[in-house]
Amino acid sequence: MMKIAFVTSVLVVLATVSAITPELDKKAKEAVAKCADVPGINEAKKEDCYAACFMTEMGYMTDGKINVENMEEANRQKWDDQQMINKGIEIDKTCAKQVGDTKGKSECAIGYDFGVCKTRLVKATGLQPPTPLKQ
Repeated sequence: MMKIAFVTSVLVVLATVSAITPELDKKAKEAVAKCADVPGINEAKKEDCYAACFMTEMGYMTDGKINVENMEEANRQKWDDQQMINKGIEIDKTCAKQVGDTKGKSECAIGYDFGVCKTRLVKATGLQPPTPLKQ
């Protein structure tokens, strides 16, 4: 069940970065490609580590610490509507707080916990994916 929740959370994260500014769109696609096959991780841990890899590549996590400021900037690149931007920022802040102190946690556990939280809050708040790619 946790694996299903994780896969769902990754899909939600990817959905929320699928139609954005060209720069962020390119960065997200590169992160997806790089993280598709995380080397040196056994099969049982790959799903758990995918979100961590994606968050690291996007600048949302650095050295095991969640970088909410970079997430805020990305939210500004995803939507034109200030309400959607604010909702995205609030979800990211809430999930960062829920994950809590990351000291001693593996990046895989941090990414997984953040992704599960974000999936739950995106569904609960009805946050919509961004509109088509901004030019």
